Amino acid sequence: MGLLSFRDIAIGAGEAYLDKRQEAKKNIIDFSTRAFNKAEELKAKYQEGYEAKKKKADDFKFVATRVGESYLPQLNSFMNQGGQLEQFNDLDISQVKNILDEPQYKEKQEDFLPTLSQQNKLSAEDLNKDLQNQLNIFNNTASVFTKDIITKGVEGVRADVGTIKEQDIDTRVAVGPGVQTSTQPTISDINKSKTTYENTKIVTKDDLNNETLTNSATTDMIDDKKEQFKLAAQISGTSFNDDLLLNAAVSSIGNPNYSDDVTTIYNESLSILENEYATAKENNDTNQMAAVINQLNLLGFINKSNELNTDLTNYREKKGIEADTAQEEEVEQTITTDIPGTKTERKGKTVSVVTEDYVSPEQKDANSKVEVTEDFIKQVMEKNNVDRNRAMEILQMYGYTQFPTRESNVGVPFLAGKK
Repeated sequence: MGLLSFRDIAIGAGEAYLDKRQEAKKNIIDFSTRAFNKAEELKAKYQEGYEAKKKKADDFKFVATRVGESYLPQLNSFMNQGGQLEQFNDLDISQVKNILDEPQYKEKQEDFLPTLSQQNKLSAEDLNKDLQNQLNIFNNTASVFTKDIITKGVEGVRADVGTIKEQDIDTRVAVGPGVQTSTQPTISDINKSKTTYENTKIVTKDDLNNETLTNSATTDMIDDKKEQFKLAAQISGTSFNDDLLLNAAVSSIGNPNYSDDVTTIYNESLSILENEYATAKENNDTNQMAAVINQLNLLGFINKSNELNTDLTNYREKKGIEADTAQEEEVEQTITTDIPGTKTERKGKTVSVVTEDYVSPEQKDANSKVEVTEDFIKQVMEKNNVDRNRAMEILQMYGYTQFPTRESNVGVPFLAGKK
């Protein structure tokens, strides 16, 4: 057999060169798929860890606001020593303070929330290093024949895959004197109230098994009570987070003897408004007197509202003051010709159908006394693009109950919800 010619050797080398480059291009496609899968895996791992840390931060803030500023150092120490907030779930505030009073938590340590935030940052950095290491493994497979292809390919994949972006954990915590009694809701109570509230909603499913949540009468009642508690807190110059407002609303429905900070402030708001009314009367300020009556209406203190409304009428007559239209509208509910409608509120995969505007219990009560006509129903049908039955269901959400058994051509005014 004769020796291979230089030409044969060159052709063979050229074919091997092209084969290696073609194989490198194919490998980049396979590598890109693996890189994307790895990136998604690491991003999901980070997200899971972030959500767990964020929940821990939120729970820490909740406990901190309950035990108060004087116990914040002990709470930081408790957490930095590996304490679990779940340990407090079924304990009242006094029991939690007893645990934090134990000697091992007396020594001052670093604030817990910045430490948790730093852990979150390091988690993102570590996972990003892991991701980049995976990309570099393939980069190291390049040879002299394929280095340009591999390098360019890895750069493209690196750009497409991106990095794991760190999400912030808010380290701020506003802590006041805390709760001074042991009759306040525990974290477990709060969670039970949330579950009870969600269970009051009506669940319907479409053909694709997608769920839609619609408020029941009980749901609306809880929402109304929650709004009243929120308004009472504003009148009293304080505030409560949504969890506490919801817990008080759920717990007080059907249980008039339920008591916590929220209901206490609610009851105190009545005295505050009575004093405001008396002061306004002394100052001959009928506008402020009317405003107080309106707030009493919104809070659900109907008897007191009616009592003071009569007093205001007599006062005006005695003083010879004629109430103008604007003043009367502050005392009585305003009637407009707005048409009821609904809107959807999305929480995760769940969609709730609610009224377009907030409708107070007093407004619903006033609506319940209005006779609905066919013309009014048709207006609701046209606005919402629904059939007659659904239009009546929407009207019921606004408190209307008196529906016609035969057609009428006279429209009925609509009592609008408060925006």
